[in-house]
Amino acid sequence: MVAQLDNKTQSTYNWLRTSRSTSETGTPIGLSSRDPPDAIRRGHARADAGAGPGEFVTGSPEKYGRLVTEWKTGRQTTACEAGASWEREYAELHQGMLNGAIEPRIVQYSLMGIMSSFTYSILTKRAFLISWEWPAPMDLIFDSPFLDWSTPYHPEDTNHTHPLFEKEGFAGGPHVVDAVNWGAGSVDDLMANELKTDWEGHPWVSFVANRGALYRSFAHAPHAASALHSLGLQPSTAYTCLFNYLLRPKADVANLLAQYSALFSLPEIFSIAIQIRTGDGSMWNSDADKDNTVARYQHYFTCASQLAASLALPSQKIIYYLVSDSEHLKLDALRTFPDQVVLTGIGASHVLEDQGPQQVWNTVDRLQDAVADSWAQGDVDAQIITNDSGFGKIHAFRRGREGTTISLPRQGGAPDCGMPDSLTSFRQLSEAWSLGKRRL
Repeated sequence: MVAQLDNKTQSTYNWLRTSRSTSETGTPIGLSSRDPPDAIRRGHARADAGAGPGEFVTGSPEKYGRLVTEWKTGRQTTACEAGASWEREYAELHQGMLNGAIEPRIVQYSLMGIMSSFTYSILTKRAFLISWEWPAPMDLIFDSPFLDWSTPYHPEDTNHTHPLFEKEGFAGGPHVVDAVNWGAGSVDDLMANELKTDWEGHPWVSFVANRGALYRSFAHAPHAASALHSLGLQPSTAYTCLFNYLLRPKADVANLLAQYSALFSLPEIFSIAIQIRTGDGSMWNSDADKDNTVARYQHYFTCASQLAASLALPSQKIIYYLVSDSEHLKLDALRTFPDQVVLTGIGASHVLEDQGPQQVWNTVDRLQDAVADSWAQGDVDAQIITNDSGFGKIHAFRRGREGTTISLPRQGGAPDCGMPDSLTSFRQLSEAWSLGKRRL
């Protein structure tokens, strides 16, 4: 598809691909760090002389304007406040607690709900560590642009070895907050009541959670909402700002992703991510996967066509970035829409497919494939996701753009996706799937 671009557009694409392959990276930490460890920083910003978007010709003036800003700054534009003071202040607090310069108060996180746990750390002025070791350590999957959130451990017994945990007050272990399968009320209470909790005085708190509270905090926790606003964070963009502050893809993955984000960012292109979750059986059984066809999921592609007709400009080329756990569906879509469908070429596989001594390293490869396949959803112009899948939902929040997402069932009909009431709001996303019952 890139080969079909004219010379000027290809020049813009090549500039973006080269620049973002470094500017969107972080620093390896923990098990991935070098010896001695590198200073933690973002990838180098590249404002290359002679490169850039050139003169505006056609397509979206808004997207062109973002590229002009990126050319001047060397970094992709975001909805986050550039150089927000809280970023530097929290990094200093975090590092001060870990090196003993400040009396330590720690939040340790595992499982899911990472942005909610991190938000709690910021608002209660605690350092933040990630102890997610299964199915593979987090620091083998992601780098960091600002903080060393890794928790060192012995591969033989997975006991944490950070000297911080040997300090007085930590010997008895953490206060564990088990938030697995919490209901909406309990999730909202986490950030409510001026952040006063039963474990407020405990120096070491460990969250085990599969629930998210960040977006809902703005509506259901006035004290937390006020604090978040004071940091320059807004309901629709807080998730993307905190996500980009905490996590970056590994360098090899970032290099691959730059090829897709560069294409999706072109003013001449209107891109729609279509995320179709068919079920784990599609990855385990190739015969069963043959049932997954464009015809079976036609409502997704019809919706994409209607959404493009509603949001895209007449001069823009419409492309579909298809993310799915079905290899058969992806190939069928490529045959059906050869001039529109874009795939990463990464095969679908379950991250827990392998067992035995090599499981961790095989899982790392699979997780990094999953990161690459799904991360690019954050750079598209609009998104259609499966309503009972977390993968699309995460990147809808990471995109931080209200009014550009539609959530559909796996089977059944779809609304007229060209109508405004077909769009799924962030409020609706925050109430669905991961919370079970909706708050009425």
